[in-house]
This record gives sequence, structure tokens and C-alpha cells, in this order.
Amino acid sequence: MPVGIATTDAFIQSLTRLSGKRVPEVILDERGRLVDAMADSFHHTMMKRVAIFGDPDTVLGLTRFVCELGMTPVAVAAGKSKTFTQDAEAVFAEYPHLFLDTPKIFNGGDLFELEEYLKTCKRLDLIIGHSKGVDIANEIGVPRVRAGFPIYDRFGYQKKPIVGYRGAELLLYDIANAILDYQYPDDRTQQ
Repeated sequence: MPVGIATTDAFIQSLTRLSGKRVPEVILDERGRLVDAMADSFHHTMMKRVAIFGDPDTVLGLTRFVCELGMTPVAVAAGKSKTFTQDAEAVFAEYPHLFLDTPKIFNGGDLFELEEYLKTCKRLDLIIGHSKGVDIANEIGVPRVRAGFPIYDRFGYQKKPIVGYRGAELLLYDIANAILDYQYPDDRTQQ
């Protein structure tokens, strides 16, 4: 799934090769805005430890994107897939500098296994996944970003893109703001 720079670049290159046309300026502008947003938010995302769960294609796209942001996936979980484990390991191999420990891969199983594993992690800064993981984030006490399907505890998320340069930019804002909201909670409710 084309989420972030590398996979969206590959997707756009395939389209230009097939069509024989140049990349439109509007697409190049979107890429530039994503790169700027990544640079502006890097000090908030780098070295953050994240767990990701959902459908295999979504999890792999999100995993590569958080690695581009300098984040470290500590666990990735997806429904049963013949290639998910190898595909996840290939993504991890692209970013060896991010990993002191090998990330845990859950191929199949349920979210209970993921939750039990995350409770043993030394540190976890963020969870990314669909609405079925809200209780995990609440139980562990870490911020969450909703991505994937289903999202039933928020309105409009079915229309919120995560693919392409623009979708990745919007997802980056969600990630950075979730981290900031957790680090600096809104104190207006305490006044």
C-alpha cells in the first residue's frame, strides 16, 4: 500500500512508466509538502516506539512509513497471511539502524496476544490501528492513532486518506499530534 515517500514514489514511477506521461506538478508539490512536514516533525517522531495492527497491506504500509519517520516498530500484527512475516522482515531490513531488538511479528492470532506482549514492552509511545485496539491503548496508557478498517468510534475517518503523499501528510499530523497531546495534555479541563 503506498503510504509515505518510498512506496508512493514507486507507485508514481509505475504510473509514469505505464502512461508515458510526466508527473504532474500538483503531485510533486504534494511530495514536497510531505517532505517538509516530515522534517518539521522529526524531533517529535524520531525514536518513538510504536505498535501497529490491522490488515496485512495496511500494516506493512504503515510500518514502512513510521520507519521513514524515524520511529521504531516494536510489534506489528495482522490477520493471517502467507507472506506477512517475510514482508514485515523485509521492511525491518530496510531500516536496521532503528532496531536494537527484533520487532515482534504477529501473523494471525488475535489482539489479546498483541496486548499481552505490549504490556511486557519496556516502553511504548504510540499504537496505530483500527477501532478494535482502542481498549488496548487505554489499558496500556499510550496514545493511539486510528488507521485502517474498521473505524467505528469516530465519524468521517472512512473518508480520511492515508495513501499517497497527501494521505501520508495527514497521517503524520495525526501521529505527531497524538504524541504531543499525550506529552502536553490540555490543562483547560483542570481550571
